Amino acid sequence: MKVKINLIILFLLIYFLIISGLKSNTLDGFASQQEKVVYKSASEYDYPPFSVVTDGKADGFSVELLKAVANEMGIEIEFKVDYWDTIKTELEDGKLDVLPLVGYAEEREKYFDFTVPYIVMRGNIFVRKNYTEINSEDDLYGKEIIVMKGDNSQEYAERMNFTEHLIMVDTYTEAFELLSSGQHDAVLAQSLVGQKLINDLKITNIEAVTRMADNGIDRIKVSLEGYEQKFSFAVKEGDKELLALLNEGLAIVSENGTYEALYIKWFPFLVDTTPDYRQIAYYFFTALVIAIVALLLLSLWLIKKEVKRQTAKLENNLFRNNIMFNVMNQEYDSIEDWLDYVLNEMIKMTDSEYGYIYLFDEETNELILNSWSKGVMKECLVAEKQSVYQLETTGIWGEVIRQRKPMVVNDFSAENPLKKGYPEGHVKLNKWMAVPVFEDNKIVATVGLANKPEDYDDNDIYQITSLMSGVWNMIERTKYRDKVEVEKNKYLSTLVSIGDGVMVVGLNERIEMINKVCAEMTGWTEEEAKGMYYKDVFRLSHENPEYDIMDPIEEVLKSGISHELSNHAMLTSKDGTAFMLEDSASPIMNLHNQMLGVVLVFRDVTQKHKQRRQIEYLSFHDSLTGLYNRRFFEEEMKRLDTPRNYPLTIIMADLNGLKLTNDAFGHHEGDKLLKQTASLFRTYLRSEDIAARWGGDEFSILMPQTTSEDAERIVQRIIKG
Repeated sequence: MKVKINLIILFLLIYFLIISGLKSNTLDGFASQQEKVVYKSASEYDYPPFSVVTDGKADGFSVELLKAVANEMGIEIEFKVDYWDTIKTELEDGKLDVLPLVGYAEEREKYFDFTVPYIVMRGNIFVRKNYTEINSEDDLYGKEIIVMKGDNSQEYAERMNFTEHLIMVDTYTEAFELLSSGQHDAVLAQSLVGQKLINDLKITNIEAVTRMADNGIDRIKVSLEGYEQKFSFAVKEGDKELLALLNEGLAIVSENGTYEALYIKWFPFLVDTTPDYRQIAYYFFTALVIAIVALLLLSLWLIKKEVKRQTAKLENNLFRNNIMFNVMNQEYDSIEDWLDYVLNEMIKMTDSEYGYIYLFDEETNELILNSWSKGVMKECLVAEKQSVYQLETTGIWGEVIRQRKPMVVNDFSAENPLKKGYPEGHVKLNKWMAVPVFEDNKIVATVGLANKPEDYDDNDIYQITSLMSGVWNMIERTKYRDKVEVEKNKYLSTLVSIGDGVMVVGLNERIEMINKVCAEMTGWTEEEAKGMYYKDVFRLSHENPEYDIMDPIEEVLKSGISHELSNHAMLTSKDGTAFMLEDSASPIMNLHNQMLGVVLVFRDVTQKHKQRRQIEYLSFHDSLTGLYNRRFFEEEMKRLDTPRNYPLTIIMADLNGLKLTNDAFGHHEGDKLLKQTASLFRTYLRSEDIAARWGGDEFSILMPQTTSEDAERIVQRIIKG
């Protein structure tokens, strides 16, 4: 990865470095008033480069990242070093407050609360070189697999049920040393962690499993789709206050360049830092400009009353967190109402008189007024009020977008070459500030506030920027959720309208939806079925009561893989009506490849089944006598030719006089004679005996587990009959 730092990012880096320096002075001023909160944390021994031990102390990318976050939020963290399984249990028990490196997993949510992920990685399979038995995830079944105790690798291997006996170790160093020594078959580990240990331990006989890609041109590592780790900070379940601090701190270090610096430090092998002359010149002149701006900002900061500013900042942090909490927990009719609420709260937080939010389209360079402060329209006496502006027609308030940075004017009456004036009747502005709102490095909105009794400062910019960043993320998630809901409704509409029966079952095995065809076949209405245990509605059995049948929904819930039913599946409706089925069940997955439920699609093949049975009957029976035909007899001879059926007796019979009967009385009478003979066989033969019409007037009888004496007695009974 080649690191590119543009002018804005460098500006923010210097900007936040200045704030950090002033912040330390301010905190010294606070030391006499209150003590810092000290939180307990711990790091594992060797999970490089995330967690390592340097001179007996916790170190690594994740440890330094947590320290940076703590520094930004004005808290202290004490670290210790122990095994992963131990520190994970201590966090569950509340003996620790936070862990710097925890992979997100759904099953861990009942013990921990997770911050937003700060890095996402996938696992690999590591084997000894020239070991050819493992080439993919499917080859892991039944193998001896080494995992780190309590790690996501253990949870993944257990979830996939690769083997009943996992080899669990306390550290990955031990895992790779075991594999290198010739013990066991494979190690499951994150790609980056495994490669780092191989390099650090100077292991030469272990490599990651690879596969061919690009039509056989290149080889790439085999990534385990189900072993994806989203690394986050984790706190004990319910510690919302600390979680909010950590999330806020992560946002700050991501924005001020600290995260990127740590990434370059701990992942140098992933960073292409080769500069070119244009970059060097660009960095030099950019740094020169930023240094000049930084000196100006520093002179402004030094004349402020630090204690008052920091107190205001703490109060604003609390106010901002309260706004975020309300935004997340209140329902709004539209995004406009959402932003109206946020704008009014920002006006209260900064003690401003007026405010606005304009949405911005970078493609059309158009600004659209979305929200404005209460009462401002009444006080504004402009004859023709505009709500839509082109960027090039705007004055100083458009510079926020043109310069892509916040702006503050604390003396709006002073001359300013960027100002174009405002129309007669416009509300009077004394002080003004505005910030751009970014989404994926694109400006999507601008927020402006005016007429605060005191000067606007960098704390105001920080608070509004942080708040709008969080709010906009929630807006985008809401839009995405609404989009997904629309797609879901389209999908459900399609399922409801098709001619097959459809049933959707959640992970809790409760029915979420059935369509009309399913309702007709099961006898339950959609209202009745919704929320019921699916087996109470979809009563599935084998057409032969002596046999069990696979439940496709149950199989999908267990395996996450689509399943189809055999040809003998029978559905019994609420009123006892039986239907022969053909069906298949498939998992419903989200964008993260997590299963949300199962969709079952089935159709009534009762008539088709009857026709098939009739065809099968005709193919193995003589149409005149109803006895088996020669083809079936020969197949049964092969099937029964096993020692368990010995002695196996065969009787060949010939019907005397059939030709004379046909010649004298006609074939109709001859057919009667053949049918009577078949009736005698059915009467006197045992249920396990097989009688077949061999051809013409010849019959064959197959009698398993029958001696010649037993056969002779049966023949005499037939003759007498």
